[in-house]
Amino acid sequence: MSEDVLHPDVLPPYMKPLFMSTASQQIFSCVVDEQVTADKPHILVSKEKINEDFYNRAAVCDFHPVKKQVEAYPGEEILLVYDPDYRYGENFYVCLTEEGKEVYLEAVRALEKQADDEEKNQEEDEMKEVSIDDIVLKDLPSTPQPWQGMGSEKELEEEGLAESRPLISFKITRKRRFFGAAVSFDDRSCTDTKDSYTECASFEDATFDLHRKEHDCGVQSVVVTSDRSSQTDWKKPRNANTQYEARTLVPEEKIKINESESLANFVEAVCPRFKLALQQNEIMNVFADDYKELVEVDGVFGSKTDNNLKEYQSFTDLEFSKDKTISGIDWHPSIKGSCRDYRMNYKVDYNIVVIEY
Repeated sequence: MSEDVLHPDVLPPYMKPLFMSTASQQIFSCVVDEQVTADKPHILVSKEKINEDFYNRAAVCDFHPVKKQVEAYPGEEILLVYDPDYRYGENFYVCLTEEGKEVYLEAVRALEKQADDEEKNQEEDEMKEVSIDDIVLKDLPSTPQPWQGMGSEKELEEEGLAESRPLISFKITRKRRFFGAAVSFDDRSCTDTKDSYTECASFEDATFDLHRKEHDCGVQSVVVTSDRSSQTDWKKPRNANTQYEARTLVPEEKIKINESESLANFVEAVCPRFKLALQQNEIMNVFADDYKELVEVDGVFGSKTDNNLKEYQSFTDLEFSKDKTISGIDWHPSIKGSCRDYRMNYKVDYNIVVIEY
């Protein structure tokens, strides 16, 4: 009977299928597989929350198809049931009458009670079938018994602190005018004042000797270990040598390479660069420091030595040097202090006279 109420073949007239989007599920706290599942598909939604959603989203609200029935609903909570198999066409269906809600919830309670009774009966049947060998005995704590002395209380009394002499009393007095007076403290070295401190260094008293009669110690067994080492035997030493010779071409291969066209093309291609390098090595010293050639002494200006540039020749041309500046200078390779060539660019924002040194 309960199964027919919970899962009818055809929905009764007071129940309507509804499609609940993800946003609506979050608004009404009926998220699929979280708040509602196939095992617990029903949930009660507040009518006030549905009316609020009508006001906020209007026709977008998923309860809009049953808006009139919701407004006429007499109760405060409306039953909403999850339909995971889309048996009635949508993923949810709603109960629009208070009587239908009570019938559905009563069927749910009856089904839960039936499941509890079946589980209880199953446990009772299992208990009847348990044999003596399957019984588990529990070790419960024993009831405290009155104390019975066995001699250990004497050891406790010996370990305790007992007064062996009368207590010493001290009486400390102070003048009345010092009560409540201001006090000022300061750091002072003990070496500033004579006899300001007394050192009590440890020493061995010959008149007192302590003999150990009893000693408590703990012993723990450990695995016996040992350190061992092994070394491979060194084989018999022996002398060894290696001899090699340069790998060269046979005369036939040398003649073939020298008469080949590829070698001739290579020599013809590199010959101009080779001649240029020889000329540069003959004309100038590539390892010379040009900076040292300009001045003899660093930081000296106006000395007797000829370490400054001097004007050798100057000229002006209205066509080739007008409104131009010197952009580069090449020094003469063999004549010291002379400029062999220079390059001019157009002037930017100042006048200059072209000078050759």
